[in-house]
Amino acid sequence: MLYAYGVLRHHHPLLMDAAAASAAPRLSEFSTQDIVLTVWAMGAVRHAPADPALLQQLCAALLARRRRLLPVELCHLMWAYARLGYRDVRLVESVVAHMVGLLQSSAAPLPKITVDTIVWAAQQVGFWPQLLIDTAEMRGVYVKAAYGGSSGGGGRRARQQQHQQQHGGDAGDDGG
Repeated sequence: MLYAYGVLRHHHPLLMDAAAASAAPRLSEFSTQDIVLTVWAMGAVRHAPADPALLQQLCAALLARRRRLLPVELCHLMWAYARLGYRDVRLVESVVAHMVGLLQSSAAPLPKITVDTIVWAAQQVGFWPQLLIDTAEMRGVYVKAAYGGSSGGGGRRARQQQHQQQHGGDAGDDGG
């Protein structure tokens, strides 16, 4: 039900708090997707629950299952927590480490939007996930960083392209 309200961007605080309160004692029965969609729905309408402990409970439940979360679920989760302004060091560090591991072990790169969203969300709550940015860029996923455009290899590439436009020819390695 909360997911439907999130999709419709319909904020009904009393209903959302009541549904969240009834769900809290049953979180162990929820799938990881159910928990992610609950957090996503609150983020979609920027609904901070009346009981702030609920966000902590949801976060703890997700941290316990973090190895089962799919990249798209991590993306939705981080986006929602960022929209709510919820900052949990363990969550951000865990998601960033998990994404770095996926990037390092996967034959195919992760979708750019997934990496961009996780980087953006981490930045929104005060983190700069440099290891994720660097790892993504080493795998050919150039991250759109919130502060100053792309970073790392992407920033260097942008400077080289700007040098070429201004001076013509090949910028070589002297552009960075």
